[in-house]
Order: sequence, then C-alpha cells, then structure tokens
Amino acid sequence: MLIPEFIDFLNDMAKLRQSGGSISSKAILDAIERGDDIFLDENVAIDGDLDVGQLNLPKINVNRVGCPKSYNAKNSVMIITSSIIIRNCRISGYINFSNSLFSKSINFMKTQFEKWVSFAGSKFAEDVNFAGAVFLNEEPTNFLCTTFGKNVYFDGASIKDFVVNNSTFYAIASFWGTNFRVSNFIECEFYGETRFIGANFNGYSTFDSAKFMDLTGFRTAASSIDFSSAIFAKGGHFGDAKFKKSVVFTWAQFISHNQFIEAAYFVGTEFQNRATFWEVLFDGVAHFGMCIFFDDVDFKLAKFLDDVDFGGSRFYGHAKFQRAKFNERAYFKDASFWKNLVLTSTRGYEMRLREANFNGGPCNSFSYAQISEKIRELESVPACPWDETCLWTKAHLWSKSCIMLDDSAIHHLFVRWNNIKDHIAYDAASYLALTKNFRDLGEFSDADLCYYQFRKIEKNKKDINKSKIINMLEDFYYGYGVYPLKAIPASFAIICIFALLYLLCNRTFDLQSVGNNLYNSTMIFTANSKGFNWNSSYLYALSLFEGLLGWLLMALFLITLGRNRPR
Repeated sequence: MLIPEFIDFLNDMAKLRQSGGSISSKAILDAIERGDDIFLDENVAIDGDLDVGQLNLPKINVNRVGCPKSYNAKNSVMIITSSIIIRNCRISGYINFSNSLFSKSINFMKTQFEKWVSFAGSKFAEDVNFAGAVFLNEEPTNFLCTTFGKNVYFDGASIKDFVVNNSTFYAIASFWGTNFRVSNFIECEFYGETRFIGANFNGYSTFDSAKFMDLTGFRTAASSIDFSSAIFAKGGHFGDAKFKKSVVFTWAQFISHNQFIEAAYFVGTEFQNRATFWEVLFDGVAHFGMCIFFDDVDFKLAKFLDDVDFGGSRFYGHAKFQRAKFNERAYFKDASFWKNLVLTSTRGYEMRLREANFNGGPCNSFSYAQISEKIRELESVPACPWDETCLWTKAHLWSKSCIMLDDSAIHHLFVRWNNIKDHIAYDAASYLALTKNFRDLGEFSDADLCYYQFRKIEKNKKDINKSKIINMLEDFYYGYGVYPLKAIPASFAIICIFALLYLLCNRTFDLQSVGNNLYNSTMIFTANSKGFNWNSSYLYALSLFEGLLGWLLMALFLITLGRNRPR
C-alpha cells in the first residue's frame, strides 16, 4: 500500500526540479511545508495561487519596529526553510508570502507574475533575486515593512506599482535598469551599496524620509548611492531624506510638466557626504529648500529648465555650479554659505542672492585660479597634524567664502553689495559685469561701490610704477569717477600746497602774507586768474601751472558730478 504513495512522492519531487511544462501551485506549497528545495527553470507554467498563509509552518515572534500603524502586521513570522528558485517561469495565480522568514536564498529571476504579489512583513536571511522579473498586475507589488538581510536584486525588472515603504536593506540593493510605473520607498533604510543606475521611474516616485546609512562608518566607493542616468518621468521626491554616504545623480533626469508636482523635491534633505549632480536635467520646478549640505555639492553642467529654489539651505562644503544653466529663476533666499560658491561659466536668466548669507572669511584679493590651485594642493595632503603652518594655511583657506563668477553670464543677479563685497573672487571681467548688472537693476550706489572696490584691488596688485601712481592720484582726487565729492578736500589740499610754494618764493612769512598767498592760490586754482603781479618769473610759471591744473581738475570734477548726479 505504501508503494503507490512513495511513487507519487518521487514524482512530486521530480516535478520540483524541472524545465518546461507545468506544475500546480499545490505541489510547490506542499514542498515548502515539507522544507524541500524548489528548482524550476525555463518556461515552467505554475497554475494556481501560492499562498503560504494556509500552510502549517513553524512560527517565531518578531518585533515590528518602524512599521506604519496602518499596517496590521502580525507579531509572528512563518519560517520557510526551502530554497526557492523559480527562474524564467510564469505564475498565473497570486503570490502571498507575507510575514515569512526565508532562511535560504530566493530567486525569481525573469519570472512573470500575472497577479498581485505580496512579501509584506517578510524577512530574508539570504540573497533575493528578482532580476528581469515582470509584474503585470495592477495591484501593488507589496514589500511593505520587509527586511533584506543580504543582497537583493531587481535589475531590469518591470513593476507597475511597487510599495516597499518602511523596509530595510542591509546589503546590496540593486535596481539597475528597473522600470517602475509607481514606486514608494518612504522611510526605507539602506545600509549597503544602493544602485538605481539607469532606473526608469515612469510614474510618481518617492523616497521621502528614506535613510541611506553606512554600517562600516567609512566613506568608501562601495558604500555609495548611485542614481546615475535614472529617469524620474513624473518627478522624484526625496523630502526629508538623509544621505550619510556619497550620492551620485550624474546624467539623471527629473521631469514634471504638472504645475502641482515638482520635478525634483529635496526639501529638508540632509547630505552628509558629497552629492554629485553632474549633467542632470531638471525639466520642471526643482525644490532644494531647507537642505543641509555637510560636504561639497556639485551641479556641474546641470540644466534647470524651470525655477529652482535653494531657500534656507545650508552649504557647509563647496557649492559648485560650474557651467550650469538656469533658464528661469534661481532662488537662494536665506541660504547660507560657509565655503565657496562656484558660478564659473554659469549661464542664467535670473538668480536671487539678495538675502543669502556668506559666513566665511573674505577672499576678494584671491582669484579663482589661485584658490583652485591651493585647494588642490591641500586636498592632496589630507592631514598635517605635526605641521602648524600647514594646519593654519588649511584652516585659513577652508574658512573663506568666495563667490567665483569667472566667465559667467547671469542676466539678472539680484544681490546687495554689502552682502558680497568681501566675497567676490578677483576677476576683472566679473567685477565689470557685476557693476553693469547693478546699473541695469537701478542699484547705482551698489554699482559705484563695486567699481570702486575693483579699481582699488587692481591698484593694490600693481608694483610701484607710473600706472600705480596715476591710479593713486585718480583715487585721491575723484575716487575713480564714482566719488566726485572727494575733489573738495583734494582741491583744498592742492590750494594749500601752492600757497606754501608762493609763500616760500616770496620769502615773507607773516600772517598777512599767508592769507594773501592762500587767497591768490584759491583764485588761480578755481578761476584761473592771471592778473597777479609777481616778483619772480618762477611765480608766474608756478601760477600758470596751477591754473592749468585747476582747469583740468575742475573739468574732471564736473564730469564726475554730472555722471553721479542724484538718481
């Protein structure tokens, strides 16, 4: 009597290791209940539903920490000891492996799921592989509150609605080239290498409050987060997310043509390591308000086709926008910078830095090339604990906040001169462009102050020569054309000098002679009077020179006064 049953058992075991054909879901569930391994490969059709909730499996209690209150998860999980490998197969029924503990690896690579799938509340002790899998059902593919203890792969998978909120990834989480229609990674925690390279988020996607942690405590390439070439077709949301590792968004695209949904939403996000946004396309509103950048952030060659808002953000590292393009408005209201703001070769329509704060030291005597070269030198020596000069130099340079505008072209730069006057890295073209910008905006006082500082820095950089002497005289008499009232004390000083020369030539030093010579000098300088009778030909020549000098300086004064009339 036992022989037929034993034969049936052997047949079932053979079916659990087959290629092609079909198999009932009951045979798979029976094998799971017995703890047998399952290996189905190449075009096996699985008929029926796979629901482990109906099986009699051992259970253990678990502590559900961090799961949302709306999720009524059980306090226990079923222990599944089978290794499940179902590759390149088709499952016609629904999959329910919720609240399960998988002690062995799970592999559904290139498998097609025709109905809903749920692994909610489950725990995976070994690798999980859904690479190339296709989830066809309109119902969400549910990995809510799931724990992945080892590597998990969804590379190249196609998922219509993916819910993985409050889940934890302790090792590699790879979604390389995965296609999502809707994806929810709210409050997930990623501890290992995280790959979303080339992922397509074709619908709404959110990583709000997600945490990208680092168990090792070291900043290594293996522990980075990579969203290179990812496409967020209906906007990418990372509100209040925390990146404790370096994150890369190079060549990513954030797109949203819906006026109510931002293309990129990073409000309140913390970047504790470097953030790279090279050549990222922001086709829609980008919102980086209240972000904290503890390290460098790099938007080199990024394109902002719509408004971008960095309001209230804090940049503790270098903020790099080299060769970036702003087609619309860029807001930096209440943003604060502790290091350099690099806008070299940036192109933009409108940038608002009026209420931004630059908290580092002054650097207007340094050029961009000098600063960049020094930074490269110091970065090549990561630490110099025994060299006081090195430490002081590093601290001195690192404490500066420089605005680098070399070769930039920003049509409207809204900023107050008092906020940036000590933080413009020296570049002649940048100062002249900034002066023109102030004039175009009607900020004539700021334009004058900017131009005056530029001329003073240029003068200080020159060695003592004829050009520097002329610059000093220009500053002394009329403040390089922006301070006409400087001519009044300067003219008085010139009149007194010539009065003293007249006094010395006449060799009379009484009080009346002093007054007469001062009067004569004033008349000659201001009215170019020539009717004075002098006792010496030297005095005639001296008075003629003073008259010509007075005529020339008066002309300069009137021209400067006319150009700087009240506006």
